[in-house]
Amino acid sequence: YFVALQRVNPNTAVDWEFQGGDVARHVPDREFKYVFWAFGPAIRTFEMCPPVISVDGTHLCGHYKRKLLVVVAQTANKRLLPVAYALVDEESTGSRSFFLRNLRRYVVFDKQICVLSDRDVGLRSAIESLPDWQEPAAYHRICLRHLRSNVVTRSKKIRDWCWELGSQLSKQKFRQTKQRLQEFNSDAYNYLFNIPLNQWTLYRDEKRRWGTLTTNMSESYNNVLKGVRFLPCRALVEATFKKLWICFDKNKTSPADAGVPLLICTMSHFCSWSKLPHLTRWNVRSTTDR
Repeated sequence: YFVALQRVNPNTAVDWEFQGGDVARHVPDREFKYVFWAFGPAIRTFEMCPPVISVDGTHLCGHYKRKLLVVVAQTANKRLLPVAYALVDEESTGSRSFFLRNLRRYVVFDKQICVLSDRDVGLRSAIESLPDWQEPAAYHRICLRHLRSNVVTRSKKIRDWCWELGSQLSKQKFRQTKQRLQEFNSDAYNYLFNIPLNQWTLYRDEKRRWGTLTTNMSESYNNVLKGVRFLPCRALVEATFKKLWICFDKNKTSPADAGVPLLICTMSHFCSWSKLPHLTRWNVRSTTDR
């Protein structure tokens, strides 16, 4: 089935890792341990997307008790793009390393990339074991929503401050909120500020996140896949192909078709800003800055 997909979808990448079997002992039977795939259209589209990905995994519920790893990106119009998948036996450092190696080899290439995730120890170990997934080739950032949920508190004020610290761009406002949190709850303050600031705050992010604070894109796509978790492996692969086709079909409207000169997402921001009393016009110019 994968061979057929590769034949009709150029640049589709597939890689296998097997276990079992011993030719010397005349035990030829073996089964796949991991399989990675990324469809050609998704690979080509990802080249034009912001270099930010969210990595997540989900359990399969059918006869084959495996895990499905997924990488999801966003287009410039904030539309979900499922980039790559892997079926693995478990979510371990080994399976994640297999996934990331193939993601770099077939999808990311030599592109600098930002990886968003929760504080997953296995993923962090895999990243640390792969030189081409370390800075400056790749930057690991923490999902702000997961981080906020790890701050054990019943105080809504602390949760709000945590979010404000992570999403704040102003140096002055960041320091003000930091001081309020330190005075109000030293435990929450110590927990947050023992984590490197560039991993969870926009203020010190160096524009690696491209403004993306959470892993909502991969978790939202996992909800899309909820109905296919009971399928056998081949049917699951086919379902991921159909889901990708649906994504492309829904998002095929171009700015020209929409009657606007810019990306739809960008144009919506301009329209909202134009309603502000102090802003009556804007200038648009090309730039190669990040």
